[in-house]
Amino acid sequence: ETRRDSRAMSRITDAEYDELVYRLPEKPSILDMVLLFPKALVWYLRRICVAFGWRYVALTTIVYGLNQGIGESFAYFAAQYLLTDDPPAGRGLFPERLAAIEGFAHVPWQVKALYGVVSDTLPIMGFHRTPYILLAGMAGCMAFSSLALAGHRMPIVCIGAALFFANFSMASPDVMVDASLAERTAANPLCGADLQALAWGTFSLFSVVSSASKGIILSHLGSQSLFAFATVTSIALIPPAIMNWLGDRRKAMPTIKQSCCGKTSLVGWRDLISDPVKGPVVKLAILSSVLSLGLGAVAMLTESACAIVGAAALVTAGICALTYSLESKVSKVLAKATLYIFLSGAMQPSTPAMFYWYKETEGSCTSEGERKWRKTSLDHLGFVDALVGDTHNSQPRPCFDPEFVAMMSVVGFASLTAGTALYNRYLSHVQYRAIWRGTQIIFVLLNLLDYVWVSRWNLALGIPDRAFVLGEEVLSPIFARIAAMPMFILAAQLCPPGIEATLFAFTMGLSNFGSKIGSYMGIGLLHVLGGVHAPHFENLRLLVLIRSLTRALPILLIPYLVPRGTPLGDLELPEDDAEGEGSGATTTQPAGAKRVSPGKSTHASQLPPSGNGDPLSIT
Repeated sequence: ETRRDSRAMSRITDAEYDELVYRLPEKPSILDMVLLFPKALVWYLRRICVAFGWRYVALTTIVYGLNQGIGESFAYFAAQYLLTDDPPAGRGLFPERLAAIEGFAHVPWQVKALYGVVSDTLPIMGFHRTPYILLAGMAGCMAFSSLALAGHRMPIVCIGAALFFANFSMASPDVMVDASLAERTAANPLCGADLQALAWGTFSLFSVVSSASKGIILSHLGSQSLFAFATVTSIALIPPAIMNWLGDRRKAMPTIKQSCCGKTSLVGWRDLISDPVKGPVVKLAILSSVLSLGLGAVAMLTESACAIVGAAALVTAGICALTYSLESKVSKVLAKATLYIFLSGAMQPSTPAMFYWYKETEGSCTSEGERKWRKTSLDHLGFVDALVGDTHNSQPRPCFDPEFVAMMSVVGFASLTAGTALYNRYLSHVQYRAIWRGTQIIFVLLNLLDYVWVSRWNLALGIPDRAFVLGEEVLSPIFARIAAMPMFILAAQLCPPGIEATLFAFTMGLSNFGSKIGSYMGIGLLHVLGGVHAPHFENLRLLVLIRSLTRALPILLIPYLVPRGTPLGDLELPEDDAEGEGSGATTTQPAGAKRVSPGKSTHASQLPPSGNGDPLSIT
């Protein structure tokens, strides 16, 4: 077995790679053309199994396909309905309380760098990754099974804790396999793109399958059945972890050194903290994780909107100060770019109020419930009422059933793929500043489509709700991906060698954290507007209008935090930005950053999928 794994990690030559690529005959028949894709897929699977071993391929499929593609999709969808449906099927939470619970539950996606630091410095029985995948699988089993068996009876705090560990069961293996992907790509560069394609492909395929089925399952079996299916995706992690399909090699345990004062310390941990490049990043990962967990706990344990918003503002200031002071020791340019990635999410408040408005409920979608909120006359409206008044109550609600809500996700995932291809093909040469200015302006316009929708102008134009929202679901994920791709590439482009995995995980975790800060700010916005609750949804149009306009706020940060340049060439930096620690550069990348030569770029296929809850929640 050991010899077999060793061969799987050996470098494949160009000639060996060519022999494993399927090619059409010189004169292909119609049957050859029909069987082209199936044969190419079989040869592709054979190629990556030869390069990396079938066990590793299977584990990658389980982590990205089953655990994230299905487990995450089922869990998020089930949690939405469990927390928003009226009793006894659900818990009937208001939008601001739902946002607080989700903020705490998604903390594991915000502290991804911490998993890498802990696994690198604290091996279990000599193994750095496999035991953590095993612990994640066990945590997911307990969390999902408790929600499946007693989710509708559990206290809200217990539901939040269970969702926290459910997200941990998906985020932790994501980091462990991400690190192994980088290692195996470096060992077998010819098959690196194939391996990344496996991660992206399985994630996308299983996500579409789960999105197409989750609505039907929930409608017929209830939200708890989805948690039961998610339990199976966590169980699937356990056997490969026990049998070490990752190929994790046992290493010597860290040395414990006795100091002169009688205190003990791990030598490896001490060396990591004192390293001039890795040390600041590790400290930043730990401190930001503590702040993230603390803010999530505040949101979970209090229902005071003022306390949550105040804590979020303090944490935002703390994250900015820590990021600039610590990451500047590595690169000032990188520190500024990281701040933009974080603040661009934090400055855009988001709320789940729209989900409450368009979902199918008895209060909105029955004649008895409709009588409580329906307005029959809109005569003599003033300018303000016409602009932000509750005119939506003069028309029927959309009343989307779970099957259609799930179908919106299918369209969204397809659009994400289209956005990735569109960026790589046509936009990868565009300046970072230009692409982010453009996408933020487009986000304003796309969010204003929600304003058109809640104003019910689409009905006046003869466009049914389902057709209107599907059109919006086609556009929104495309531009969300176009905005996200430069973020991934810039982070990879600026990472100094030796800390790529930790720094990239930290940057992506901070991006998730910024989005959740935006949801905490949305809690404050809901509080100021009076809650925007069912059945009347007062001030819903005003909420959507404010939310739409705030999408332009990140544009103000671009001239100060985003470097000039494109993914296809060197970053063009002013002198004060280019000066990093030990660097005298004036118009190139900071010292230690990876140089990207003209004509070469980092594409989506070279980056692992990064789950963070609902991939479509950009509003």
